[in-house]
Amino acid sequence: MRHVQIPPCIQVYLYAADVIFRVTYGKDTPTSNDDPEVQRIHIANENFRHVMKPGAFLVDRIPILEYIPGYGKQLNELHQFDHEIAFLAVVLFGAGAEATGIAIMNAILAAACHPEAQARVQKELDLVVGRDRTPSWEDASSLPQLNAFILEAARWKPVTPYGIGHRVSKDINWRG
Repeated sequence: MRHVQIPPCIQVYLYAADVIFRVTYGKDTPTSNDDPEVQRIHIANENFRHVMKPGAFLVDRIPILEYIPGYGKQLNELHQFDHEIAFLAVVLFGAGAEATGIAIMNAILAAACHPEAQARVQKELDLVVGRDRTPSWEDASSLPQLNAFILEAARWKPVTPYGIGHRVSKDINWRG
């Protein structure tokens, strides 16, 4: 059997996806993107991303199109997509796995870019927790360097730097 080397960024995403899949569905996630459930989740996530982009549909710019029969066929097809899987995929799996994976990768990047900060966090972990166990929630108040590092990594490279796009629903006249 040939061993396939998985890049670290994909390993982080698969780990995050596994955690979210366990919480959402109560089972281990397949590690392959060929799995039908995983494919449906990716499709739902992509559909959600597409629909949420302001101006993704011409009707956003030309509202009268809403009243032309058959115009909204693509939007209706996306709307008819299995609601339960779409909701779980986008809200729990898609957002959770992706955001968690990105946050972990950003923390790894911050540690690589700032080895002196990483050394301080490791020293604090060694003093408070040691090397014989993993940190617990009870340790959190004794780990200010770790907390500051995580918060700074999140500030430095936000998981969603632009948030969800917004647009006005009608023209606004400001001062005139």
